[in-house]
Amino acid sequence: MCSLDQCQNTVYKKGLCTTHYREPCVFDGCTAKAHAQLGLCRKHDSTILPCSAEGCSTQAHAQGLCSKHGARGFCSDAGCDAAVVARGVCRKHGANGFCSYNNCTTAVSTRGRCVKHGGSNRKVCKMEGCSTRAVARGVCGRHGAHGTCQSDGCTTNAQSGSKHCFKHGDGGKRKPCSVAGCTTTSKCKGLCAKHGGGASKCWIAECTFKSVSKLKLCQKHGGFGFCAHTSGCRTPAIKAGGNCTKHT
Repeated sequence: MCSLDQCQNTVYKKGLCTTHYREPCVFDGCTAKAHAQLGLCRKHDSTILPCSAEGCSTQAHAQGLCSKHGARGFCSDAGCDAAVVARGVCRKHGANGFCSYNNCTTAVSTRGRCVKHGGSNRKVCKMEGCSTRAVARGVCGRHGAHGTCQSDGCTTNAQSGSKHCFKHGDGGKRKPCSVAGCTTTSKCKGLCAKHGGGASKCWIAECTFKSVSKLKLCQKHGGFGFCAHTSGCRTPAIKAGGNCTKHT
């Protein structure tokens, strides 16, 4: 046992445990553990130079750089310039492994899962069969984390930051769609999205899909741009700045 009074830890060296083996740093007011023989902690050891990256004051770990700026090298994944964390890659590309939920290929956050599938401080939604992380009251937004819409007679879930659902998002102040028989709330020009109050149609001839960007193009015709894959693929992307379905 450690020779220090009332300490029950196993001896490491010189009759002391690992906790008490190193004395506190000799720098005034510092309580961090000192390096062996130097009497100073890493923070106050003048022999450890700062990172050589411009504007960085973090202490260097190797090659004159801190871990953030490449002390261990950079991610080996094509096109990624993030610093290595482990296995030759950054966290995003699997330094800590990939999500264990079904066939998910997202990098692990904590507890063997990505953020979407419960790998965070928040638990997964308690509703049976739902794998989305909880937002409030143990459930996700789809299952009532934000409560129920407060418009009279509406039982739809409220939106985040609002007391109302999407349909009654302004508290019921907007008028219903002007098309005869339609009771959906209007979005633009007195019409609901279904009857023309939403996004305009893609300008490509004979295309009936709605545009998804200022280019007035649908996703199929490049509204989100084209695949960003390093192979040079020119297939329309499924989201802005992303890849196509084949390379997702």
